[in-house]
Amino acid sequence: MVTLILLIGALGLLAGRGRLTRVKGDESVLGGPEETIWRMSDAAREGNGRAYLECFSGTLQQNLQRSAAEMGEARFSEYLRQLHNEMALLFLISNKAVLRKQSYSSNSSIAAGMKRKSTTSN
Repeated sequence: MVTLILLIGALGLLAGRGRLTRVKGDESVLGGPEETIWRMSDAAREGNGRAYLECFSGTLQQNLQRSAAEMGEARFSEYLRQLHNEMALLFLISNKAVLRKQSYSSNSSIAAGMKRKSTTSN
């Protein structure tokens, strides 16, 4: 169960880099799956169990509700905050690895370009 929640959280954090919300008048209209993932992430960060559970439906929601009831509201709230922090850390680590890889690739391209210039200059 915990693994499933972690996977869902990881997918949520890695799925988007910005929030996609359409505004219609003064009402905010849900922007599809991305918005649901961000609502789930926000609820976990705030430790808001009710809002977190509303992001799910069907059997998964029932299983999560059962787990929340067994844990109690305060413990479930703390669990959600911890889950969010762990997923945020995972997101940062994965982005750092991507940035490092991009930086290495860029530096290699720059070095190759400088090498070409120095051989054509001579």
